Amino acid sequence: MRVFQKGRWVGGFLPYHCGAEDLPIEVVGWRVLRRLRGIYPEPPRTLRTLAVAIKKYGLQATVRKVLSRLAERSRNRKYASIGVGYVARCRTASTMPLYAFLAPCHPLAVDALAVHRSMAIEYDGPADLLCLGAIRLLDSSCDRTDLPEAIQLLLGWHQRSGCLLDALQLTRLREAVLHMARDTDWAQATRYVVQEEQGRRGEPRLAKSGRERRFGKPTASLFGYGQHAKTIVLPYVASTLRVRTVHELDPTQIPRRRGTRVWTTSPDPGPADDTDTWLIAGYHSTHAPMAAEAIRRGIAAVVEKPLAVADEQLDELMSVIRRFPGARVFCAFQLRYSALTASALKDLNVGGGRAVSCECEIHAAQLPPLHWYRWPSSRSRLLSNGCHWLDYFLFLNQFSKPVGHAVENSRDGAVRCRVELENGASLSLMLVEDSSARLGVGSRVVLKAGEVTAEIVDAEKYWSWKGGSILTKTRVPYLEGIRRMYADFGRRIAAGEPGDSAESVETTARLTLQLDRQLNGHGGSSG
Repeated sequence: MRVFQKGRWVGGFLPYHCGAEDLPIEVVGWRVLRRLRGIYPEPPRTLRTLAVAIKKYGLQATVRKVLSRLAERSRNRKYASIGVGYVARCRTASTMPLYAFLAPCHPLAVDALAVHRSMAIEYDGPADLLCLGAIRLLDSSCDRTDLPEAIQLLLGWHQRSGCLLDALQLTRLREAVLHMARDTDWAQATRYVVQEEQGRRGEPRLAKSGRERRFGKPTASLFGYGQHAKTIVLPYVASTLRVRTVHELDPTQIPRRRGTRVWTTSPDPGPADDTDTWLIAGYHSTHAPMAAEAIRRGIAAVVEKPLAVADEQLDELMSVIRRFPGARVFCAFQLRYSALTASALKDLNVGGGRAVSCECEIHAAQLPPLHWYRWPSSRSRLLSNGCHWLDYFLFLNQFSKPVGHAVENSRDGAVRCRVELENGASLSLMLVEDSSARLGVGSRVVLKAGEVTAEIVDAEKYWSWKGGSILTKTRVPYLEGIRRMYADFGRRIAAGEPGDSAESVETTARLTLQLDRQLNGHGGSSG
């Protein structure tokens, strides 16, 4: 696939995945409507930001983040456009109907794409200048004329967003797209001759035996190649797992020089994914279904948070876990693995059902308005971000059963929740999005068991005391818990050891979903 970047067509990109509800379109006309902003976080590029990052993450991790952000600059430039094109599989047909379509969140222009059927309509306007082998490109993104409301609603839309339109809205959308395509003066557009790319570079290569080990490392497939996967998951699993396959929906996120790994824009597992481990780091709504599928195939599932976004997803996952006795699920809650947690467990004398109460104050980074964390399918910020500390509270209390909980959006913009457990422990959590992209997530966690109190700040600093005496005071690197977590996952996967218990998986996910429902007005407080 070719993408129009910096005034020229650049080849070597993998094609968009074409699902059952998509039309594979070869573009002959493309009109840019709007430059989309507010999709991706863009931290300030200042020396102060760099200094803060080096202090927090360390030099090596900061270099990785900087290189990743720089590589994403072209990916971040997204536009909403309309276009006209032919259905690719109809090339040899005697009559090839033209389709007008909406491309709601794409690069400046592409020569081929997959268009959801609901956003395409047969084009019956002037077509003398629209023919295969050339693309007419018109950039009207600087035109401030108001767009039709039906199109305005879909700016930045994604199939995974969970934003659903009814039949009437879709009809109005297709009519608006057709009207704009008809009214476009294609004679004013720049004509580019686009030749077919040589070779089969757009097709993913097939790996050999997926579970064939090399250098003693278990093999892995990665689902989701976002910032977290690039700068955290891949670097920290490299010493214990060999990632053979990478799935990423956005072709502009995938490097054009792809090395020996198998890369694909398909969200679905293929023959190359017969590996020892699936690293599930895609959109939140994909986590539980992908974990369930991994278990069915006898593959270990490493799942980033959250574990599920709906009760139906969790019910299916738990059903699969119980049907397959050898199921292995590893939940990526790094707070469990921090050396500071080990200190807390010792100082608080946790065990034997002893209650550990928690007070958590979390300051998350503010996200842009079109960021995927804000999609309906991603659910609330409590589910997306707060699940870390909900799990931590349950972990410290050996996953004692929740007996009461309540949550609310307070007037100051914070999410506040409380949870009480069967063993007598209580949690008070406050989550607010008021941190800058430069500082990242900030946290303060106070733990209390009996006469001992411990405090953890930003997952780095720890001290505990009893009465007037300091018991322990220590500090660790910010990413230390993540490093230990992935090292532990790799060791356990290689040794064939069990994953997390079914009880811990369900208790954390179920409580998080219950609070998420209450926060969205689908249930009152419990207990």
